[in-house]
Amino acid sequence: MQYVERIAARIERASASVARLLDRRPVAAWCVFSLLYFGAAAWRASRKPFWYDELVTLHLSRLPGMTELWAAFRTATDSMPPLLHLLTGASVAIFGEGHVSARVPAMVGVWIMCLCLYVFVRRHCPALYGRAAAATMALAMASLRFCEEARCYGLLMGFTGLALVFWQSAIGRHRRLCLCGLALSVAAAVFCHSLAGLLVAVLGSGELARARVRRKLDWAVFAALLAAASAILLLIPSAQAGAAAYAGSQWSRPRLSGILEAYQFLLGPLVVPLWTALVLACAWWSLRAANDLSPARSPVWRMPHAEAVLALAFLALPVLTAMAGFLTGVFAPRYALPALAGLCIMTAYLSRAVERNGPMLGVLVVATALAWLALETARRPPLTAYAQSAAWALAARTNPDLPIVVDDAFAFLRELHYAPRDIAPRLVFLADAARAHRASGNKSATTGLVLLARRAPLRVEQPERFLAAHRRFYLLGTEWFESWLRAHLVESGAGVRLLRAGKFGELYLVEIDR
Repeated sequence: MQYVERIAARIERASASVARLLDRRPVAAWCVFSLLYFGAAAWRASRKPFWYDELVTLHLSRLPGMTELWAAFRTATDSMPPLLHLLTGASVAIFGEGHVSARVPAMVGVWIMCLCLYVFVRRHCPALYGRAAAATMALAMASLRFCEEARCYGLLMGFTGLALVFWQSAIGRHRRLCLCGLALSVAAAVFCHSLAGLLVAVLGSGELARARVRRKLDWAVFAALLAAASAILLLIPSAQAGAAAYAGSQWSRPRLSGILEAYQFLLGPLVVPLWTALVLACAWWSLRAANDLSPARSPVWRMPHAEAVLALAFLALPVLTAMAGFLTGVFAPRYALPALAGLCIMTAYLSRAVERNGPMLGVLVVATALAWLALETARRPPLTAYAQSAAWALAARTNPDLPIVVDDAFAFLRELHYAPRDIAPRLVFLADAARAHRASGNKSATTGLVLLARRAPLRVEQPERFLAAHRRFYLLGTEWFESWLRAHLVESGAGVRLLRAGKFGELYLVEIDR
């Protein structure tokens, strides 16, 4: 029993020492966290192949100026506003084009969100709980793979974090600066994703709760939010063009069950690590109570009312985004990613609320989240996209003059990016949105390639014209997404002979007998 008591006392002192160290050395602790975060994110990014949406970002980031980018956005070449492409282009210009450099804006955006969560929670709690919020966010975004994705979501999280801090600080010193920062950060979030306009409703809920505590409305905050919301007016032409181009075939249509799917998507990666931390904390509390080692109880800590309401409003974002989806015609669980901010804040606040039993839960949340983050990073498989492309390219070199038709709208950009240099110019996509829709019920990727080909050097051609000019060609497919050509060739009596199959998909030689 004495041995157990000594071990328990050492654990108690160690957890208290960690909490004090984080309070005394905040800059050093944040530097260590940043090194771990960026190192792990860069490692994961280097092992993750680009997919369709990221390659759209990469192609548009190569456009020479803002005029061309804005023209592409207004014609719905990409649903994401051009801020993403500008920052991606700047990163590629600085670091060179690669798997890590193209994803630097997303990495920085998530890091800013982690920093802002720390600042937000630290205002009312010890530094330990700010670290808990930051570590939980880093784990969630890494598990969902948005730390290393060349799309808007990392940037969206960064601007959302800035909005949180500016809103919280709007009633303190530097009020004008914070109000301007609030308006600009929300507007920048809208220029990352149009549904970020819902942040106005979320932050407005927090402001109403704060007004109840202060017994007066802060009209300047509401004015800043409304000014930021007006940025969405600039996105309307692109939304109209997108609605016309993708009419009747949105890739992810809204439905009420999508709300539950969004919560499962967001909370799924955190269930096991957070429950692990809680179970370990409960076991520790039970052991300590059994051995009569409970420390002197501190006064009950109460959550700050306005911040807690704001966190709960963030947690309601999946419902709000799903409802907005019925207006826009499209909804995906990732559109509600800012809801993770509410989850991380509540995790930190609830850990702080039980600190009367010591800081053990906060320490375990930080330790478990960082351990899970390291595990998530270590188990990423190596990049195999180049090797898979080389496998089918070897067979295609037998007839170097034949074009290679990719009968997979989703895979065309990926195969073009990873194909050997002597093979890439031969890749062709035959675009027929009507046939793709009849064959698969979807035409979004095909339509996107047609629009992108107007801005980027892609061989996207009309089927009839191509088939009239080529009697022999290769046919490549991987997942056969929005695929119709292979079935059409077989039905028309063309010779379709399998040459090679593997992890890359299937490569055929097509011979049309006229």
